[in-house]
Amino acid sequence: MEDLQKIFKIFTPLQWEDFQRIGVFHGSDLDLKDGFIHLSFSNQWKSTWDKFFNKAEIYLIEMCELDLQFLKIESNKPGGTEYPHYYIKSLTMENVKEVTKILAD
Repeated sequence: MEDLQKIFKIFTPLQWEDFQRIGVFHGSDLDLKDGFIHLSFSNQWKSTWDKFFNKAEIYLIEMCELDLQFLKIESNKPGGTEYPHYYIKSLTMENVKEVTKILAD
């Protein structure tokens, strides 16, 4: 089982700027389409960054204060890699533990 204390969300610079300004994040387009907020464990964010963000500049947010009743560990296909999915309508700044700016590779 993965360490539930180390869960991350990747934000584009614009998403992070909006989150800071508004104080609430309702999800990316993909999150909204899928009905949950896509998260990553510490050993997964780099491959997610590569695959979905083309190694562009991002903000890696370590999450905290997640309500575990809404957190599910699921794969996107049978036998696939399991990721944390957060079935809640939004994140707030209370969920932010640490922010790391990752520059384009």
